[in-house]
Amino acid sequence: MCVSDLSIANLRSANLRSANLSGANLSGANLSSAYLFGANLSSAKLSGAYLFNAYLRSANLSSAKLSGAKLWNADLSSADLSRADLRYAINLTLEQIKSTYSWEKAKYDKDFRAKLGLPPEPAK
Repeated sequence: MCVSDLSIANLRSANLRSANLSGANLSGANLSSAYLFGANLSSAKLSGAYLFNAYLRSANLSSAKLSGAKLWNADLSSADLSRADLRYAINLTLEQIKSTYSWEKAKYDKDFRAKLGLPPEPAK
């Protein structure tokens, strides 16, 4: 597992195709318009990251922390969202989610779960 601290890094428009960023701390990083096709972002910390227009097609986002991430116009097509934390993600749309893989296994805030037609998360 790659463990890198890239929090608040400016990676705008970076070509990170197939990059292994598993477990990386990208909290608050600017990944606007970044090309992340097929990137491994499993267990990455992307809370508060700027992902405007990011190309995340076929990316592995399993167990990634995306709470508070800004996802306006991000392409999540065929991305793996298994166990990804998308609670309170900003500008996330139903269309973005429904184009992904394992979207029903991700974590969402209560209101977004309802929009997706998912039952409430079980009480812990």
